[in-house]
Amino acid sequence: MVSGQKGLTLVEVMISLAIFAIGILAMAAMQQVGMVAFSRAHRSNERSRQAAAQIEAVLAMDYEDPLLADVDNGYHPEAPDHGPSSLPGGHGSIEWEVDDDFPYPGTKRISVTVRAPIAGKGGAPVVYHYVKARNLR
Repeated sequence: MVSGQKGLTLVEVMISLAIFAIGILAMAAMQQVGMVAFSRAHRSNERSRQAAAQIEAVLAMDYEDPLLADVDNGYHPEAPDHGPSSLPGGHGSIEWEVDDDFPYPGTKRISVTVRAPIAGKGGAPVVYHYVKARNLR
């Protein structure tokens, strides 16, 4: 810059524009990461809601309902008694395992698991454990 002149040279303007462009690109990349995280959280929340709805339905069933039968006579979550069934909208699958007389006689431990549609993508399975007692009348 010549002494006594005010303003910026073309080189200074180009450098400042390059720095500005890098900042804008970084913000765009952060936006993409944020959208992916939001989408994953939404799918996980949907699976959690489906699991809670299934637990509500199971708890409303009669103690002797066939859908609450302990088919494999024990607790084997790797081979559930019921399911897997597809969730509406293709959000994954739901299954549940029943264990009779656990933790006490006259009760059933019910474990509901909701899995992502593709294993390893979309988050960890959502698992709820509940105990249903025989109706005392």
